Amino acid sequence: VFNGVVELATKTEPENPKSLMTRLGIGQAARVHMTNGSSTSPQIERVAASPDEFILQFPIDVPKTRRAEEPESERLIASVERRGGAASDRVPIGLFEGETAPLLGDEGGLRPGAPLYSDRIYFVASLDAALQGAEYVRPFNSDKEDEQREYEITVTFAPDRKEVYLMLLVDDRVESRTPGQQQPTVDRIVSRFASPGDFVDSGRDLRADHTVKKASQSFSAFGMTVPTKDAFGKPIVYTFSPAKQPPQNHSHYIIAILPEAPSE
Repeated sequence: VFNGVVELATKTEPENPKSLMTRLGIGQAARVHMTNGSSTSPQIERVAASPDEFILQFPIDVPKTRRAEEPESERLIASVERRGGAASDRVPIGLFEGETAPLLGDEGGLRPGAPLYSDRIYFVASLDAALQGAEYVRPFNSDKEDEQREYEITVTFAPDRKEVYLMLLVDDRVESRTPGQQQPTVDRIVSRFASPGDFVDSGRDLRADHTVKKASQSFSAFGMTVPTKDAFGKPIVYTFSPAKQPPQNHSHYIIAILPEAPSE
C-alpha cells in the first residue's frame, strides 16, 4: 500500500511505448509478481481501490467462498443456477459469464460483516435479529444494469425438509423512488411460482454498506413458506425473474432462506 503516487508498468520493459502504465494513488494497493525472481522487473497483476478491496481480490490463507454449484451437507439450499446474466470482471468473484453460478453465503449466514453480492463489495451492516443466520444467495449486481436483460435464477432446497421460509430482500429505493411499487416488484420477481401478494412484507430489514464508496443500501424482507418437494417427492425448482424497474433499476434483490417463518 503506497502513501504517494508512483507509476508502475504492466510490462517488463516500461520504455516500450506499447507498455501500459498504471498510476497507483494514495491509499491504493496492488499485487505484483517478479519475473524470474528479479525484484527489478515487477509486473502488475491488478490494482485495488483500497486495502480492504485488495484483501477481497487476493485473500491470503482464507478458504474460497463456495460457489452455488458446489455441494455441501446440512444446508437448506441444495443448488442454484443462473442463466442469461451479465458478463464482466468484478471483485470479489473476478471474471464471470452469463451462466456463472453466484456465490453463496458461508456457514454463518446473514450477519453483520457478511458479504452481500458476488460482484460488489457491499457488506451487511445491520439486520433484524429474525434474519440472523439465514442462508442466502449472493446475486450478481451487474445483472440489474440492463433493463432488457431476461436473466433468471433457479433454486432448489434440501430434500430432507418438507418446507422452508423463502425470502426476497428487496432494495428500499424501489419504494422511495416509485411509491407503491415495492409489492408489485416482488410479485414480478416470483411470478413463475407465486401469485400476487403471496410474498408478504415481514417487517424485517437489512442494511448494507460499501466499504470503498461509503454508500449504503437498505432492504425489506418479503417472504412466504414454500414446499421443497412436489407430490411425487421430486425437488421443486423455484425460478426468480428480473425485477424490471426502469429507467433506473435499483430493485435488485437478495434470496434468503430460513428453516421456518420468523415468530411474531
